Amino acid sequence: MAVAFAVGLAGCGGEAAGDPGDDEPRILRIGSSAALSSLDPARSATPGVLYLTPVYESLVRRDAEGLLEPGLATEWVLNDDATQLELTLREGVEFHDGEPFDAEAVKANIEAAADRGGQIAAQLSVVTDVEITGDHTLTLTMSRPAADILGVLASEAGMMISPAALGNDDLDTNPVGTGPFIVAEQNQTGIFYDAWDGYWNTDRIGLDRIEILTGMDDDQVRLNAVLTGEIDMTSVRYTQIEEQEQRAPDTVRSVTGEQASVVGIMLNTAEGEWANPAMRLAAQHAIDRQGISDALYGGGCEPVAQPYPTSYWANDPALESTDAAAYDPDLARELLEEADLIGTPVTLYVGAATLYQNMAAAVQQQLNDVGLKVSVESFDTATLSDLRASGSFEASVALVNSGRPDPAQFAQQFYAPDGVFNYGGYEFDGIDEPLAAINTTVDQDERAGYMHEIMAAVLEQGPTIIPLCSPTSVWMYSADITGVEVAVNWDYDWTYVQFVEDE
Repeated sequence: MAVAFAVGLAGCGGEAAGDPGDDEPRILRIGSSAALSSLDPARSATPGVLYLTPVYESLVRRDAEGLLEPGLATEWVLNDDATQLELTLREGVEFHDGEPFDAEAVKANIEAAADRGGQIAAQLSVVTDVEITGDHTLTLTMSRPAADILGVLASEAGMMISPAALGNDDLDTNPVGTGPFIVAEQNQTGIFYDAWDGYWNTDRIGLDRIEILTGMDDDQVRLNAVLTGEIDMTSVRYTQIEEQEQRAPDTVRSVTGEQASVVGIMLNTAEGEWANPAMRLAAQHAIDRQGISDALYGGGCEPVAQPYPTSYWANDPALESTDAAAYDPDLARELLEEADLIGTPVTLYVGAATLYQNMAAAVQQQLNDVGLKVSVESFDTATLSDLRASGSFEASVALVNSGRPDPAQFAQQFYAPDGVFNYGGYEFDGIDEPLAAINTTVDQDERAGYMHEIMAAVLEQGPTIIPLCSPTSVWMYSADITGVEVAVNWDYDWTYVQFVEDE
């Protein structure tokens, strides 16, 4: 059956907003450890999505639970074989520069993707034709069944940029979207947004300004800042909830939730000995996932051998208890010995955040214990993101959002030989058919079955990203605000946060 979707405006999180004071501006201050690599959706690293959503809107929107709802497109219909997608666009919308949002603008964005680089070029390469059928209607034709296109259009690839700005050299720092905020200032301390009075749905906006303070890599610094009221919200570690409950039980709150993400070791099979399956399998069995969760997360990181938490539909819980996923350092050493890999040097890259520094040290010790010779090199977050994006690394600790834009996209990018994150072009046996079939249907149970086939084959042959655990996400925030939720697919849009009315 063709799949159609049409509903009204997306609702906003939380209750009605109120001013912090009668005449005071409503300013939301956020502390962030995520690197601001670019304000161009094509060049931004995934954790940077929180910097993009104030200024850009996507064609399809995903709520905190990962469910699709209207964005700049109000309706869509996917045909029977998932090769055509009809879109109906929202009317009365303008870009920040006054350009109209219409079918011509969408066509310009999609056709420009190939020249803009980054992930969206690969994600939208499946679109072979964009036919305008009306001022606010158009049809996308895909080169293959592409049920995953809806997830793509709900992510960075679906964020619409003014056609007049698509070729601008300063798009990294001067975004031009349709979102409710514009960038007022950007400097070494953060990025500051002011509400835009030309937004099409100003009634839902309860903020006058958003300030995201960057470079707050130290977990304790961010915690102290939110507990003392220096900032209104930030992400923290699971183990820090206890300190919040002791120091600020009435003025600060926390919300937890699982995300389709995993902390793991990204591998480049074009470097070192990682093209050898024995090397990858040995590393997979050498890691004590439960030990890492207990020691570094206080148990707040689910040990997994697949890149998803067991609660997420793409994970096959049965695979987690197989021999292929087991922690077995004796087997790891045996694999290395048989392949004559004992003493192989490995360079492991890691970012500046305290948690990941500790994780790199744990991984280093565990891999060294089975016979490898691991050295660790540290980089600031932005530099490390650039190194990974260009494939200029051998192995790296990374937080990967495996459900964004869609698990099928993740599998294509990491496991297919032409995947953008399969840096060495490694070919896994047995994944071609399920990888093609997963995009022929939108039925989640059917898609899950295909994903489970893919993961079984990858685990058996040694994954090119070795999962460690899936962290419980924690956001801590002032009791003066509402609408803070954990987004399962990392779709953080803090323009939905509002101040609680004074009583």
